[in-house]
Amino acid sequence: MPKNVNTILDIGAGYGYIENLISKNKNIKIYGNDISKNAIKNLKRRFNGNFKLESVYRMKYKPKMFDVIFMLEMLEHIPPSKTFIVLEDVKRFLTKNGSLIISVPTTEGLEKMKDNSNGHVRMYTKDLITAELKIGDFEVVSIKTLSAFRNLYTLKKLIAKVLKSKWEPNDIILVAKKL
Repeated sequence: MPKNVNTILDIGAGYGYIENLISKNKNIKIYGNDISKNAIKNLKRRFNGNFKLESVYRMKYKPKMFDVIFMLEMLEHIPPSKTFIVLEDVKRFLTKNGSLIISVPTTEGLEKMKDNSNGHVRMYTKDLITAELKIGDFEVVSIKTLSAFRNLYTLKKLIAKVLKSKWEPNDIILVAKKL
């Protein structure tokens, strides 16, 4: 997390993973939104923050309000025709030196799925997400690829290292600054 952070926005806050990490720091004001009534109800019950039921397409915050905005596992749910509209809003809500922290899944085989129960509308690659951020007037300052596994992560990470072709990284985390 960047230094001198006073306010954060977690777009698509869901279960509250970020809030769980940040809530220990009483100096940071936490804001979050989600389209799920249950998620917002749960966030309000568990954390001291400002949470609201809100679509990513209709966010209402003051310009330059947030030092950090999180969009974790969100962009793959946004159609390409609306990506830059959302990024423009995000840019407007960030302070001058604010940071955008994004994660997107990769190599998930969306084109081969018969049932898209996760609601993803597009696949990302490292090149695609960095290009979109650049077009949206963001500078990528950090990129990390992960092999995100739910069970036996340490063992699978070791296997992935030994059998390089077995598991490719399937998640990208980027930190970007607005230009």
